[in-house]
Amino acid sequence: LSNTSGWCFKFSFKLTGSGGQRFYVGLLNQVNISNPANYIAIRQDNSEPVSAFALVINKANVSTVISLISVDSAWHTAVISSTTSGLIECKFDSLSLVSAAANFPAAGLTPAMVLVTLSALAKNAQIDFFAGKVSGLVR
Repeated sequence: LSNTSGWCFKFSFKLTGSGGQRFYVGLLNQVNISNPANYIAIRQDNSEPVSAFALVINKANVSTVISLISVDSAWHTAVISSTTSGLIECKFDSLSLVSAAANFPAAGLTPAMVLVTLSALAKNAQIDFFAGKVSGLVR
């Protein structure tokens, strides 16, 4: 997806709790580990300098981070897409569209939601809606 356009993924989710957790919803290449090396996702991570919801584009543990809003327990909708090759865009709730043009993971991304508990407190994440569309891919 990094060098293509014409794709879009939409997630509606809710996160309960805002301390001692690591949360991703988006496209990840390793869904069975607590800290994936490559992903394009909405992240909330209390162990990172930006603990708010953020669009994070991470390749080989090098990140582009765009802070979005403070964490809360409301329902949120994120649309992550590319209409131009090499440019990733994100629309989060009613916020303005944000974009990034660097640091894209190359392959093997899978839609996923991951919640890792970093403390003894109970955490919950819910996903209400997921949709994806990919068109015009060439090899």
